[in-house]
Amino acid sequence: MIAAALEASSYEPSVALCVDGRTTVRSLGFERAHASGLLPELARLFADHDVRAADLARLVVGTGPGSFTGLRVAIALALGLSRSTGAELTIEVGRRPRR
Repeated sequence: MIAAALEASSYEPSVALCVDGRTTVRSLGFERAHASGLLPELARLFADHDVRAADLARLVVGTGPGSFTGLRVAIALALGLSRSTGAELTIEVGRRPRR
């Protein structure tokens, strides 16, 4: 199964890709980069793993707590990907990132 996760409510947005049980996480590395960096970084993950968006089975979006703008960007991106690929969309409500 191929799954992707988006977290854009925090000051340091990140994306993750899980392919056959192996997960790769990438931080965008700069504050509030959700609007400009989320999709390009996800595309790089796809390319690094020789995966296409159409291969996605599941998308997960974290909802913070955090930036409302980041939430809107991540949810809109995930909704568009889900609708275009048929991937299952899961929105994780109110979970804090693990440290």
